Amino acid sequence: IAYIVSSIEQQSCWSWTNKRLFILPMFKMYTLPKSIDYSKDSKNKKEITILYHGNRVHFENFLARSHKIVKELCEFCKFVTVYNFEKLGRYNPINYNLPKEKFRHVQYGHESLIKESARADLGLVPNLLPSKTNIWLDIVSLKIIRRKQMFELFDHTLRFKTSSNSGRCHLFALANIPVIAEATPSSCNLIENSVDGFIYMNNYDLKSVIHEAINLSFERRLEMSKKLRAKFRAKTKHAQTRIIDFLSD
Repeated sequence: IAYIVSSIEQQSCWSWTNKRLFILPMFKMYTLPKSIDYSKDSKNKKEITILYHGNRVHFENFLARSHKIVKELCEFCKFVTVYNFEKLGRYNPINYNLPKEKFRHVQYGHESLIKESARADLGLVPNLLPSKTNIWLDIVSLKIIRRKQMFELFDHTLRFKTSSNSGRCHLFALANIPVIAEATPSSCNLIENSVDGFIYMNNYDLKSVIHEAINLSFERRLEMSKKLRAKFRAKTKHAQTRIIDFLSD
């Protein structure tokens, strides 16, 4: 008996079963119209379009954790969010002290997502969940409880769903849109930072990588997307080969 899972996160979640586990990358195949030119140059644009697609909860968690930096980004960026608001309802940027006019809601659908990807400059893939920490409890823990352990006050604390995966990066790779993804295991396994995409862990990282991505040359944007598409193909082929070999035994 073996299980097929979609990410390192899910593999870890199901490791207690002591069964054979195979990671098969999960992503939706999109057919991009040949009539649309997906090669774009974002340098020197007055306003940058950042595209998000996926579940409403991921984007709202992103706003809850990063609203201060997002407010700064709104000075030269707008966010287009493609999700199923007919079922889930709309998020409200005002709840996070953000300008409503800088956020556009688009009902999720194949055609609408393809249409918006042709206009986007950057692709955002947030995956982390809010994690409450208390600096005073950390200090007590550091001084008393963990005195003999390797523990530092400013260690990273990352929280993510067991079902998180890097599948949402695939559309951006197809559409030649630089990917900016939060540092979950799957994202880090797929993306090599500043080589075929960008990884960030906190608000300052986010601000830095967005500025770097905006200033990419036209040729560099295409090169990064090409490398990321190749990775998706290679990882999928590797997983399929392993599964076939297992079934053949």
